[in-house]
Amino acid sequence: RNRLEASLFKAMSESSALATKEEARSKEIAPALRKTWPGQVHQVGSRLVVEFPGVSFYDSGAVELTAEGKKALAQFVNVYMPYAGQHVLSLNAYTDPRPVSQLRRYKDNLELSALRAVSAMRSLQVAGIPLDRMTVGGYGELRKTEAELIEIFKERSPQQKLDLSRKVVLVIKPEEEKDL
Repeated sequence: RNRLEASLFKAMSESSALATKEEARSKEIAPALRKTWPGQVHQVGSRLVVEFPGVSFYDSGAVELTAEGKKALAQFVNVYMPYAGQHVLSLNAYTDPRPVSQLRRYKDNLELSALRAVSAMRSLQVAGIPLDRMTVGGYGELRKTEAELIEIFKERSPQQKLDLSRKVVLVIKPEEEKDL
């Protein structure tokens, strides 16, 4: 029994040390991003959430990145590359709330957003980030926080509101959270 308790204690200590190490790594990248990144960076536990305020990544109903979206991702890659092997990058894409046109090949906004996330992932892959260091998620018009909705709808034209809903949010996660 003492051996079992000792093994459990050792495993818990190692797990705690690993978590501390991952938080330290995310703290290394956080100042670099905040110093050179024109967007917003938020620390959420061991994860960093990277946002691109004012950037419309996609035209309505499209999965191809806009020139503005490509430029924003290219700027991110320049800052992120020194840390790319230490983290996993989750790409989360969103749509505006309008239903997908029946003339489009997408079933709904959820499918459209998933394909948009893949499009952003391919862009980052071409820029040098390996596929096995990225995950994707499509959220359609879902998962907007109250703060995001206020920002989107504050003093903007109706078209600007829709454009800013078509976005990509990046989440930099520790290796241990790759499959989460």
